[in-house]
Amino acid sequence: MKTPENGIYQPLLEAGTSVPESSFFLEGNRSVSYEDALVTTNKVAAYLKHKGVQAGDRVLINLGNTPEFLYTVLAVAQLGAVSVLTNPVAGRFELQHYVNDSDPKLVVTFSGRLDHFKTGNNSFVSKENLLLTDKAEGFDCIWECIKEVEPQSDWNRLEAGEAAVIMYTAAEDGIPSGAVLCHDALYEVSTIFAETVLEHDVFIAALPLFHSFGFVSTFLIPLRSKVPFYLLANFTPQSLVHCLQTHKITVFTGTPIMYLAIEKRLQLEIGRLSTRLWICGGEALPIDFQKRFKQQLGIDIRTGYGLTETSSIVTFNSPEHKNKMGAAGKRMPWNEIKIVRAGKEIECGQIGEILIKGSNVISRYFNREQKTNSSISNGWLRSGDLGYLDSDGNLYISGRKKKMIIKSGLNIYPKEVEKLIKKHPQVIDVKIFTYEIESIDNAKAETSEAVVTISEKSELNEKALKKWCRENISSYKVPDKLVCKYI
Repeated sequence: MKTPENGIYQPLLEAGTSVPESSFFLEGNRSVSYEDALVTTNKVAAYLKHKGVQAGDRVLINLGNTPEFLYTVLAVAQLGAVSVLTNPVAGRFELQHYVNDSDPKLVVTFSGRLDHFKTGNNSFVSKENLLLTDKAEGFDCIWECIKEVEPQSDWNRLEAGEAAVIMYTAAEDGIPSGAVLCHDALYEVSTIFAETVLEHDVFIAALPLFHSFGFVSTFLIPLRSKVPFYLLANFTPQSLVHCLQTHKITVFTGTPIMYLAIEKRLQLEIGRLSTRLWICGGEALPIDFQKRFKQQLGIDIRTGYGLTETSSIVTFNSPEHKNKMGAAGKRMPWNEIKIVRAGKEIECGQIGEILIKGSNVISRYFNREQKTNSSISNGWLRSGDLGYLDSDGNLYISGRKKKMIIKSGLNIYPKEVEKLIKKHPQVIDVKIFTYEIESIDNAKAETSEAVVTISEKSELNEKALKKWCRENISSYKVPDKLVCKYI
């Protein structure tokens, strides 16, 4: 598939000219048209260009599911620059690594995050390089800055394989690596999926957009399909089910924990919903849970499998075929999959490491040549996940080789957490232990415990260390249990 010369900006340009008054996205009680969004995006692009952003530069975006996230990503793409997408609740030490590694020309965030771009009293991003989505004294506000700006009317011509976004992942060695996702892959994935979207579909962006799963499945796919999506800034069971009903959402994509959270409310509201397609990913969905949703609610949850490095989607249990419960679905048109053990491909039904090849697979990690070479060989990506294929080509996930746990669809790497906790000046050493426990539906949940070595002269205790972790590390990475060991 030939990617247009303006990459992931192209779908907005097309929609803004072919269906200008149609709804691009919904937020609260308002609808934003493609035409208005195109004008705003072009204004943001013009201002970013004024600030010195050029093709190939990086712009770090530290925002949640907001209109400013959408406009900035598309404006950066319009200029041929690269968006560095980061968790809007990332701690200061994580952000410091992302900034040092990606060397962004600008950082786009909001005033409530300014303290997280400091270590001590020192900011690791200059005030001139910070652009806020709200007002704060002494800082540029994006809305104020674009008021008098003429929209950027042209775009940078892209070559094949050029980077669109960087997403940090793969921290098995303790250092998050920036997976470089290119325009070609993102455009192809969203275009092929658009063929399954119906004209009157409405999506909902309840997953975090900084994450590849949410970015592709709830932003790029509806944009490419010219159908609207609802921007849900903060997920709660009440807010999600209310939006599903009020905005007549037809396609919902979530993680197992989200489905579990809304189950009781769905039992009361299912008859009032318009949702036709229920998709689940991010981590394994227990088959008993999947069967119960089908039997009690009539909801046929479709599962899939993917990684950040594969532009999100590798396999999918397509609604065009009978649902194969327990499986992660069949490979997508752009993929090849093979199962290997001891370096050799093995037969169907045998468990080994899942390797993936295709136009959706990244070619590199940003500035990590050694990591790239150890993870990708002759185009084949080592997933670090274990699984097998059945005779019909369905993929089953059975475990993982890589040292990682998953919580609410987000990856946690023990070595990275160890390094982050060691940033505390009174901590001597840290060892993370991970366990599997039984949760609801007899499913396996993953939990972590940190044994932290501290000088016996220190007054630091578990309660104070937990507080420090919550202030300095992404909340989902904070170990479930902290044990202080004094020496």
